[in-house]
Amino acid sequence: MPRLCVFCEGQAGNQEHALPRWLAKLFTDDVVDFSQRIHDGSEPRGRLWRGRPFSATVGTVCRACNNGWMSDLENASAPILKPLVRGEETTLTSAEQHQVATWAVKTMLMLRLVSWDGDSQELAPDTYSWLRRFGTPPPAEQVWLASYAGEGQWPMTFHYYAAGVAPLGETRPTALNAHCSAFAIGHLALGLAGSRLREAPPAVPSLPPDTWRPMWPAYGETIAFPPPSILAGDDEMRSLAEPSRWGG
Repeated sequence: MPRLCVFCEGQAGNQEHALPRWLAKLFTDDVVDFSQRIHDGSEPRGRLWRGRPFSATVGTVCRACNNGWMSDLENASAPILKPLVRGEETTLTSAEQHQVATWAVKTMLMLRLVSWDGDSQELAPDTYSWLRRFGTPPPAEQVWLASYAGEGQWPMTFHYYAAGVAPLGETRPTALNAHCSAFAIGHLALGLAGSRLREAPPAVPSLPPDTWRPMWPAYGETIAFPPPSILAGDDEMRSLAEPSRWGG
């Protein structure tokens, strides 16, 4: 049975790189670990992928998507992202935050596919297609901007959690209906969270507020990078990936 593209359901082509080539030119391709964990009310369990991130490929993206809207997204995002990756002081307008947030969601989804086990129940059914059709993060997605000192894995680290969340006042479900993630490339760190709930409670990062800045949904304000405090290593990246609570 032919493989289908996760973004458009067309026939997937050959293996496509999970990370863009312009990033690969900035770093050596050192071996790192990707972690995926499941929190569904039982004992947390996980999977680990080890490899060279800039060489990692996925087989469920078609050439039309890869060479079309995904390439356009990379070309528009790269000039904004390069100063962040290098750790340079800069500011991001509301429009630039939207651009980086959209790129962050696309990159998170591609990195997730590197160690994917074929189960996507924590994602809304149209998560991938929404990004392709509208060029913006899905409605329930949150994105936070942070800076990474690189005392842990370098030049890239990725953590992904599948979880079950419920509206405030209701019993926490055992079904997986939410995701949260964090990844760093160079000094740029991004945290993401979203759920399948129509009226999803907001996620709150389990880190001091001076280490991260809300970037999506956009608030219309220019934000400064890096934040006052910088994430040191992998423990703090894992904390960025796992919100302290949903709601409130």
